[in-house]
Formats: sequence, C-alpha cells, structure tokens
Amino acid sequence: YEGFAPDIGAYESEGDYYWIPGRLEKIATTPIPKDNAVNVPLNADLMFLRAYKAQFHEVWIGTDPKNLKPIKKLLDHNNVIKGYIFEPDKKYFWRVDTNTGNKIISGNVWSFRTSN
Repeated sequence: YEGFAPDIGAYESEGDYYWIPGRLEKIATTPIPKDNAVNVPLNADLMFLRAYKAQFHEVWIGTDPKNLKPIKKLLDHNNVIKGYIFEPDKKYFWRVDTNTGNKIISGNVWSFRTSN
C-alpha cells in the first residue's frame, strides 16, 4: 500500500489490483461487473480474477461481440481497468485474453448494460 495504511480495508482506492477470491483457471474468470449485469455506472471499473500462470492479460471491449478492440495490457497481477467512460444505456461486450509466455488463450466474452 501507499502512505501509512490501505485506503479501503486491504485495498488502495486507486490501485491496479483487486483481490477476488477463487481458484485460478486457464482463462480469466469472475468478471466485475458480473456477466449480463444491468444498470452499470458509466464510470465503472472492470475487474476479473486473473488466469493461472499468466504473464500478462489483454483486455478487449466493444459494443459488437464479434468486433472487440484491445484497450489495455495488464502486467503482473494487475486486474483493474479504470478510466474507461461508457455511453448510457448501451450493451458492452468484453473479454480478457491470457498470455502464458508460450501461448495466448482467448477468454470468454462477457457483457453488461450501462445505466441511463
């Protein structure tokens, strides 16, 4: 943590890592917001449980699940995408690809709908 103590329990309010409990799988799992979530705030952070043995993750997003664009490459254990501003009342699709050093594994496509 930075300063004298963590800002929010065990977390830094502006940190790049958010602990999500669960078993690490071959692909990133446990999306936040949850898959098919509705009324997601326009300034929501995206988070996920990282993949097992990942050297880095690449996050893709878009409004068409067949035409996602890369928005962020996350190194180490980082799993928070912040600063992306969404449009109101729109359905977004996103996925997290995993690079293990030997291969790239495409993740599942998740979705959410933003609030008005």
